[in-house]
Parts: sequence; C-alpha cells; structure tokens
Amino acid sequence: MCGKSTMPMSGVSRHDRFSEREVTTVRRGYVLLAVALLALAAMTTAAAMTPKHLYGKLLTTHFVAPAGYYKAEVGAGDLDARDRRNHQIGNVMVNLAGNAAVYYFVFPTRGWALRWTKDKPVSDPDIKVIRRQNMGRVPGFKGVTRWENLTIEGENAFGRKVRNGVTMMSVLKGNVVVGAATISTENEASGDVPATIKLLGSGLKHLAKVRR
Repeated sequence: MCGKSTMPMSGVSRHDRFSEREVTTVRRGYVLLAVALLALAAMTTAAAMTPKHLYGKLLTTHFVAPAGYYKAEVGAGDLDARDRRNHQIGNVMVNLAGNAAVYYFVFPTRGWALRWTKDKPVSDPDIKVIRRQNMGRVPGFKGVTRWENLTIEGENAFGRKVRNGVTMMSVLKGNVVVGAATISTENEASGDVPATIKLLGSGLKHLAKVRR
C-alpha cells in the first residue's frame, strides 16, 4: 500500500523539529532585533555629534569646491558681539577663489541659531555698508531663509575708494546657519545671485556629509 510516510526524519524526533509558525516567529524576532540595533546605532551617532564635535568636523573636513571654483580654503572666523550674545560655538568660513564664500555658524541649539538670525548685525569697521536690501526668502529652499543684497564701500589695493555689490543668502538647518556670499566688482547693487544660490546648495550638501 502506497501512502504518505509518517516516519520522522532520521535522528530527529517530531518533537525536536520547529513548526512553520515557530520558524516564522523566530525570523520576525531576528528582523526586529536587527531594526532595534540599527536604531540604537543611529541614536548613538546622533548623540555623539555634539555641537562642538560638529564644529570641529566642519573645520577639518575637506570642502570640495563647486564647478567654477578651483580652490577652497577652510578656516575659523572671529566671533563678534552678536555671536557671543547668542552663544555661538564657532563659525567656519570657506573662502572660494573668485570673490565667493560659504560659511557655517554653529550654535548649541536651534533656538539660539534662530535668535541669531533675528538679531541686529554688527557693523564691520573696515567695511562701510551703503545700502542693505532685504530680498525676502531664498527661492528653492525650505525653512527659515534669508536673502540680502548690499552695496559696500572700501579701499582697493591702490588705496582708492570703490563700491561693490554683495549677495548673501542663508538657511537655518537645525542648530547651524548655513550661508553663501558672492561679491561683484562690476555691479554695485548685488553679487552674483544664481551663483550664490548654487553655493548655498553646495554648502548644505557638505553639512549633510559632515553630519553622517
């Protein structure tokens, strides 16, 4: 008589084998454990990235100059009265050949960074601002943004007074204000607006890379 064999597997009793439901339960347990470990790793990384640590990494991480700029020099900027009032930890300046820059202002919290954006700027004794125009939001960027066009006056290498146009754009990203600026020697009303927008995007990508 032919029929389905009920003989247990060689050397293994029926009671020693896992049922299909038990195997599925074990697999789900492994998946949940893996997800928990990944979450824990992410939390540990986030906790390790303190504002001071982030500031240090921004200072020491190589900044890749965007197309059109052949050189990027990273350095620390000085804190002024406005920065100290709002507990700024430090600022990082990326000078790009071609009258442009990307900058990062790092704060202990997002709240202090937001307060800094609303505070009155401190005037630079070496630069005279002839005109400052608030252009509103930066197009294409979400969150708290700012766009200003300035006309500044200073002395050139020959000691003559000259006026240049400046465009400054910034966006608040967590506890960091990311900004970009361009200077024009041909236009007194503003810098290079399209170039400033592209630089701001490059600055945000660099921050995301450093935070990983």
